[in-house]
Amino acid sequence: MCAQQNGVGDSRYWQNRMAEDSYQDTREIQKTEAKEMIRGNAKLALQMQKAQLRQREEEEKRGVYEEVTIGEDGNTYIVTRNLQIETKAREVTNMRFPRMYCAARRSCVEEYIFILDCQISGKSRIVYFDPRRIGSGTYILGKMAAAGIEIYAEGAREKEYARKMLCQLVKYAAQTVIPDEPGWIEADGKFSFIPEGSMTWREIKKLL
Repeated sequence: MCAQQNGVGDSRYWQNRMAEDSYQDTREIQKTEAKEMIRGNAKLALQMQKAQLRQREEEEKRGVYEEVTIGEDGNTYIVTRNLQIETKAREVTNMRFPRMYCAARRSCVEEYIFILDCQISGKSRIVYFDPRRIGSGTYILGKMAAAGIEIYAEGAREKEYARKMLCQLVKYAAQTVIPDEPGWIEADGKFSFIPEGSMTWREIKKLL
């Protein structure tokens, strides 16, 4: 009778022991899984933070731009806007006191050209631009170089600055009208004579 009871007791003991070991194993597995999950979540959170940081940096870069300004000293400057650090305006050309005119043909004001009046080394320079071609940096640089105007940049930036500069000047261009050719013209009921050699549409067209 006792032997039978001991056998039953031993059996229950080992069942309980196995159940406890299984429980401990399950606990260890759960702990390991929990640790892995925590590490995974931390890694994912770090990746998300990095992605958000990159997006923020890209947005800030998109907000940064360069602007052309004409100073009271007559110099032309490039200013970088929307940076977190303050930057100084940089002189961008040897051109001084630039002034742009939008000159329309008297007999057909839909036809017009842009005339740039400026100074280079204290001497007056005049450059004529075809409005149909001012989107080309190569064209602008070629016209400016012929007048001795330099842009302080290299490669693509040289063309970019030239376009920005011309765009800024065109924005505030003064309006004027040019007679077609020399001779008598009537304006506001009054007649005036345009002599040979004067600035006329016929002569300006040769300079474009």
